[in-house]
Amino acid sequence: MIHPGGANDMLWRIVGLLLLINGVLGLVDIIRNPRCTVVDTTTADNNNQ
Repeated sequence: MIHPGGANDMLWRIVGLLLLINGVLGLVDIIRNPRCTVVDTTTADNNNQ
């Protein structure tokens, strides 16, 4: 049998760990390729109007 409180605690620890890994990988991606972080498409067609 699984202890409900322990299983819940372990689930949130795993979710937190995955969020930390995702954040670190996002920062590494921004540091490696800073030009591709924001794409501005709002002024792309202003010259054609």
